[in-house]
Order: sequence, then structure tokens, then C-alpha cells
Amino acid sequence: MQFPYGPLAPDAGNAAAGVTLVANGVLPKPQGFGPAQALVTADTATALPGDPRGMVTCLLRDGVTKVFGLTVDSLYELGSDFTWTLIDNGYTCTSGDDWSCQQFGNFLLYTNTTDGLWAYDIENGGSPAYLPQAGDPREIFICANMVFGLDCKDTAGTRDNRLIRNSDFNDHTDWSTGGADYQPLEAGGELLAGYNLRNGAAVILQRNSLRVLQFGNVGGGALYSLQEVSTERGVVGKKSCVVFDGVLYGISTNGFFRFTLQAGLEFIGAGMIDEWFLSRVALADLSSVQGAIDPARKIVLWRFPTDSDPSETVFTSQIGYSWGYPQNPWFTWSQPVAYLSRIATAGYTLEDLDAFGTVDSITISWDDRFWQGGQQVFAAIDADGKYATFSGAAQEATITTATSNSPISALISWATPIDDASAGVLELAVADQLADTLTWKAGVGKARNGAAPIRGRGLNIAFRRTIPEGSVWSFAKGIDHIRSSAQGPK
Repeated sequence: MQFPYGPLAPDAGNAAAGVTLVANGVLPKPQGFGPAQALVTADTATALPGDPRGMVTCLLRDGVTKVFGLTVDSLYELGSDFTWTLIDNGYTCTSGDDWSCQQFGNFLLYTNTTDGLWAYDIENGGSPAYLPQAGDPREIFICANMVFGLDCKDTAGTRDNRLIRNSDFNDHTDWSTGGADYQPLEAGGELLAGYNLRNGAAVILQRNSLRVLQFGNVGGGALYSLQEVSTERGVVGKKSCVVFDGVLYGISTNGFFRFTLQAGLEFIGAGMIDEWFLSRVALADLSSVQGAIDPARKIVLWRFPTDSDPSETVFTSQIGYSWGYPQNPWFTWSQPVAYLSRIATAGYTLEDLDAFGTVDSITISWDDRFWQGGQQVFAAIDADGKYATFSGAAQEATITTATSNSPISALISWATPIDDASAGVLELAVADQLADTLTWKAGVGKARNGAAPIRGRGLNIAFRRTIPEGSVWSFAKGIDHIRSSAQGPK
């Protein structure tokens, strides 16, 4: 009998063949799982002076990157030593919303319905400028070199949460001449967010609808068309949606989805993770779920609130989807974070290493992409409000198999974890009937031959492998070579 670590699919049930019920602190591989890196915070990092309400990385014309963070009342820039410098303050971000941020040429654009749209020159600095012509949009996105605003004020100054406005081409300050226009949507509910896909196309999310905005080949003199892709099916909130390389990932009240122009709307968590996830997050808290992309690891990660979280802003639980391994896409992490983001590091010299402690205490591997200037690394605001990166040693890993039923009961005495981790323990769970609660036996480590001397008897058995934080390992494929006390195969 073998217990391969198949895809994480708790929705399939405890006795489903070939699936994994828990895959925490790991990353998917073509077979089984590998280690996931923990958060690491530089010694010199300072806390963002307020709860994060927006984060964006901008690329300057010389290839240098800048990271900006927003609180309810201020805009900050992140330094290479992970300290924050105040750029501007005096704002009052709308309650319940985050800032909507986009880079447009030399400018960082950021907006909310209370403060309206602002532009900060990231190349030359100076004071941000307010752009009242945009109609104080709740959300912005860029498509075809235009700035689009959603949930705006109309020309009479009345807010309409179904109104789309766009600037002129190449000009974020002009919202009334040239190609500038506006378009109300009478169906689909309030406008929540918009995302540029590519090739002159974008996707617009409403409370109960999903639409594609497409430039080109439009009759009647219009610049773009709006096509309805999905009706009566919207998203749980703007923060749960992220886009990368023409693919939108998000969460609806029916579960996880992705959208592309080629394949349309696909529900990627059905039968695997949707029920598990939706049973853990209260309906009223779904709008707090926040996602981010890690292009290097080819994953989307969402942080989500649970009753056990230490605060209303710091969430301990994350769920991830790997587009690199679609046959084994899902996993979970347990890292306390207040916001997910990504950063392109500036590169570090030997003199810069003091920011990360002594050489012996640095947990970031010397060959990690973190040390290479300009490389995108996955990051977060940690539980202390400091900017940290997922570049540390391995997280604690826990992998639990499904339950397998046997026609005979035998006393299990040995089982071999098929992984290259020398540390950690293997636990055996037994039950006489599938309806019974599993009884977990004490965990044991590997013997010199790589097998674990584990003991238990039952018609139904399962295994749990735990690898401690900081362990050095690269793969875990399952449990095999299970033997009874009489040395025969089980």
C-alpha cells in the first residue's frame, strides 16, 4: 500500500484516493511538495506608521524600482534598508476601502472616493497633485495608454458607483477632451475593480457581473466595446483579485476562478478547495481576503481572516494556487502578515549585510534571488508592520494523507517517508471504521535506513508528516514501504 502525496483536495473527502488533505508550509511540485520559504525581516526595518491600505512597486526609466506604501492618511516610500520615508499626508482613505494605485509613465496615481485621484512624480519627486477632473474615482486601471476610473462623480458632481470614466490618451490630467469619455453601466451592480489584460483589453468586475473592455473594431465611432462575460456572478471584493500576464485570478461566493480572453471564466477550486475555504471565512469577511502574485514561484497567494487571528488586520492563514503545476495546484501557509506584496530589490554589497544581522544569523540563502538587484521577490508587511520578504529558511511543513481502507487489520511497525528531510516526525492514524474518528499515534523520526518505526493497528489508516521550520530538504512524495509486525507488506 502506498500513500502518494497527491493534489491538496480536502473537498474530495477523507477517504478519496490519491489526494492530500493537508499541505501546509509547502510548495507544489510535479510529484508531491517541496519547502516554502518563511518571512524574514531586516534588522533595520521600521514599521509602517499605520495599517497598510495599499502597496505598489514602480519601475523608473533607468530600471531602478521604488516601493510605495499607503496608510489611511499618508503616502510613504520604502528605502533599500526597509525603512519608510514620508512623502505626503493629510488624507482620509474611505472606510472599508484600500487605495487603488497604478503607475502611469513617470507618475504614481492613487485614489479613493474620499480624497480623489492624486499623482506623484516618481522620477523627480515634489508634492503630489490632486486631479479633480477625474471625478474622484474609487478604483483606477490602465488600458491602451489611458487611465480608467470606476465609481466616479458625473459632470454634475454626483457620485455614480456604476460610472466608468477615462482620460485622454497619454494624459492622466485630461478627462474632458480628445479620447476622454464616460460610460454608465445600468446592470451588474456597483463597479468594484478593473484590470488590464493585454492587447488593448481589460476586465471590469462588478458586484454581480464580469465584463471585457476591448479596444478596436468598434462601430459607431466608439473607442472600445463592453462585453458581458458573466451575469449574476461577481466577486467577493476588489482585494481578492489579481492579474498577471493576461490572467485574472479571483474569488467569488462560489469559489476560486481565473479568467483569460482565450479560455473565458474557469472555476479552479471546484471539487478541491472551495468548500474548505468558504467554510473557514465568514461571508461578511470575504471582502477582506487579499491576493498577490509571486511570478518567480508561479503562484497566487491569498491571505484570509479566521476567528483565531491576532487582530483584524494581521491574518495568519494563506491559501495558494500554482499555475506552474496545474495537476497539483493548491497549498496553504501559516505566516502572520498584514499585507501581501512584491518588491524588486536594489542589490546588496557586503557593507549592506548589517541590515540583516550578523553573517551567522542571516537566514536568507546566499544564492537566493533576494541578493540580486532588480529581481522580483515576494514580500509582505509582517505582524509588526515591517516590510519582510519570503526569502528565509523553510517554513514548518505539515502534509496529511487521505485515509485508506484495508480488508484486513495488521499491526503496522514500519513506514518510510519518501522525502529527503532528515529531521521531523511521521505520525500514524488508525480507525476501525471510516465513520470513526482517527486516533493519532505518537510521531517518530526516521531510523538510519530512512524508515520510521511506527506502531498502530486498524482497518483504516492515514499518515501525517511534519518537517520542522529551518530544515534543509527539497522534496516529499509520500509514504511507502509500509510493513506489518510480521515484516510483510501492508
